Amino acid sequence: MPSLHRLPLRFFAGAIVSTCALSCGGSSPSGPAGPSPQGPPAAAAPTLSNVAPGLGATSGGQAVTISGTGFVSGAAVSIGGAAAANAAVASATSITAVTPPHAAGAVDVVVTNPDGQSARLAGAFNYQGPATPPPAVTSVGPSSGPVAGGTNVTIAGSGFAAGAAVHFGSSAAASVSVASETSITATAPSGAAGRVDIVVTNPDGQSGRLVEAFTYTAPGAPAPPPPPAAAPPTLSGITPASGPTAGGTTVTLSGSGFVAGATVTFGGMAASSVTVASGTSITTTTPARTAGAVDVVVTNPDGQNARLAGAFTYEAPAPPPSPVVVITITSAGVSPSTLTIAPGSRVRFVNSDTVPHEMTSDPHPSHTQCPAINQVGLLLAGQSRETAVFSTVQTCGYHDHRDAEDPKWSGTIQIR
Repeated sequence: MPSLHRLPLRFFAGAIVSTCALSCGGSSPSGPAGPSPQGPPAAAAPTLSNVAPGLGATSGGQAVTISGTGFVSGAAVSIGGAAAANAAVASATSITAVTPPHAAGAVDVVVTNPDGQSARLAGAFNYQGPATPPPAVTSVGPSSGPVAGGTNVTIAGSGFAAGAAVHFGSSAAASVSVASETSITATAPSGAAGRVDIVVTNPDGQSGRLVEAFTYTAPGAPAPPPPPAAAPPTLSGITPASGPTAGGTTVTLSGSGFVAGATVTFGGMAASSVTVASGTSITTTTPARTAGAVDVVVTNPDGQNARLAGAFTYEAPAPPPSPVVVITITSAGVSPSTLTIAPGSRVRFVNSDTVPHEMTSDPHPSHTQCPAINQVGLLLAGQSRETAVFSTVQTCGYHDHRDAEDPKWSGTIQIR
């Protein structure tokens, strides 16, 4: 016999025909069909949209702000696979943290909520190692030779790298050998009579120059005296003297003896867009760095430098504003009378009543349970004022000091 669930029922009434199987609804032979059990909806997974600043030193210690959605109190942050320090969920869209140490390079940033759901922003933070200083040339010996070339010279200085190239003026030297970071031997190419610059260029493209350091002599001409040594630079001031840890501050350095091609470092990190405006002025742009005062160093192409200790201060970004939740006071009482907020939040009391109210912490009259509420104090009609930040998990009762016995002027703030 066919199953009743598969056997349609047809009802004929005039010209109207209705067809329905028992499976459309109603009771089945095995009993009434009930709703499928459902659990509570799963929380949405967090998302990440930005990390600021996006770079910092390999030593760590860079304060960052992570933006996104769905952040939950207690969320953990990892940067490059290592746990970040001082992770604090300011709101569902903002987390602050401090970078751990890591090798140079771009790394992923991951936020993981307490329920295990996480979000990843690939390559969102770039660790930068200390800047490699450019080579510097301090002397050449001998400092002269015939125009035919072939003079074997020793170049002294610093920062020489294996594979460095040497030029006498615009002509490449032959038989270049980097003996150490401070010494190179090379053979002078042929050149026209007169003085030329000696330039050492490392494989990374950075170079150092000693101006008019070698003199080509015509046949029979006496050897010229060596060129006088240049005076070292001095550094006397910087304007402005502070800026954000993200870098990007345009500054002007004052001093003397600045030479075209000079480089600038802030706390060992190379500055960008260095422009030697004159022998007494340089403009440049600060690199990113951790908060604190750092030395500023100007290095001329001949390797001589000037240092101004603690001359520039990196300022950490201001923390994001605390979330604010409103409690309204009317003639009917306070609303909501029970409020739940996250740590790091504040509450604004708005007096929409026509009479004053003085909102204070329980218990009356000592008001000592939650001093953050006492910051509100007396509110005239139409006034509003915020509590201090609630930073710890607790339950805070409050009341109107002027009418502590009337429960409609009292309530509870739960910090969870």
